[in-house]
Amino acid sequence: MNAVIVYEKMGMGHLRMARIISDALEARGHQTHIVPGSELVDDSSVYLINHIWNLFIKENWIRSVDLLLNFLARTIVLPTYETIYYRRFSRRLEQLKPDIVISTADAYNKSLGEYAEEKGIPFFIFITDCSIFYDLAFPTAIHLCYFPETAQAIRALNFETTYYSSRVRTISGAREGWLYVLRCWRDMLTGAQAVFKNVDASPPTRNSACIRIVGPMTPPQYYEQYDTAAVRAELSIPNNCNVVLVASGSIGGKMVSSISQRLCRTYSEPLTILAMCGKDQKLLTRLRAFGSPNPSVRLRPYGYRDDFGRFLAASDCVIARPSASLFTEAIRYCVPPIAIGPVPSNDKGTAVLIQRYQVGEFCEHPRHIAPVLRKVLDNKEHYRAHLRALQANGCRSYAEQLKRLGDIILGAGSG
Repeated sequence: MNAVIVYEKMGMGHLRMARIISDALEARGHQTHIVPGSELVDDSSVYLINHIWNLFIKENWIRSVDLLLNFLARTIVLPTYETIYYRRFSRRLEQLKPDIVISTADAYNKSLGEYAEEKGIPFFIFITDCSIFYDLAFPTAIHLCYFPETAQAIRALNFETTYYSSRVRTISGAREGWLYVLRCWRDMLTGAQAVFKNVDASPPTRNSACIRIVGPMTPPQYYEQYDTAAVRAELSIPNNCNVVLVASGSIGGKMVSSISQRLCRTYSEPLTILAMCGKDQKLLTRLRAFGSPNPSVRLRPYGYRDDFGRFLAASDCVIARPSASLFTEAIRYCVPPIAIGPVPSNDKGTAVLIQRYQVGEFCEHPRHIAPVLRKVLDNKEHYRAHLRALQANGCRSYAEQLKRLGDIILGAGSG
């Protein structure tokens, strides 16, 4: 079997899940091709979009980038994009000759789903976030997600709207294309087509989408076991204090700076802060030059690390923007997370689940971080007990994770 796995160069979540899926299928002797969706259509605009996203996240302009890319681009641009590029998608996929198509990306799922539908082959969408945008679902797809709340959000989408009920592969000519786009815009502007669905407590069921819940999944390095005391000794962390990890992926940016410096100024108990600056060299230099005014708080800035799990294992709490990737990593190492706001919509579902599962807390703004952190550290055994309950839904080893995922994909694809 030849599986084409489509991701996009937006953050690391899409690619890392594509690699896990590839490992699961290749372990069964199947062939896989991992390809960015933008390369299927020779579209270089993804680099501009990625630059805008990273810049706005780095500067903490969350609401602006959320409105621009998560909502306006999806509402105005995406339906037009699909009518223009579907045939190019189809031609390139024909060259790859897939027996199965799997997507971990946004934006391309309608085109991929229509191709798979036309060819009569299975199509999977792996949702790497907890909340849902409308382009992360397709009526004939098999949807894979980490948590049951995401499945409920998928089933709350209205599959009778133009976006889901019409097929761009049947459009001939500019007039038909524009009519399709205008109907999609109408559905979204009138509210018939939801652009975004969060993991609400009890959403209405509006479709019978095929969904498989796979549980929390992480790359192989996060299954490595660490001795907390040994790691702390290697990092020269004193034993008489709590350790908090502050991170924002490889982006770094103002959130890491703001949280770290605010804790140095306002936290009143012994604390070591591991500030992960990622590839932001300016941030790393600034924090290294920052002298903590509080003798009880030690600030340890680090650049980009490929052993992030080691730092998680050394920590009593992790403060971060609540990506689903960070959430699954925190579950693996049983480290209570604090989700820091403001939060882009793609991460809002994770923030909700952190609180719903009682594994951590949500802090609306960095200025409130000290009392929220104190609450988590004072009650960390409570949060760890709930994290262990979530661990029970996951796998004990990477090999077990690959077997679970392979069984689900191959079983659903042949069903």
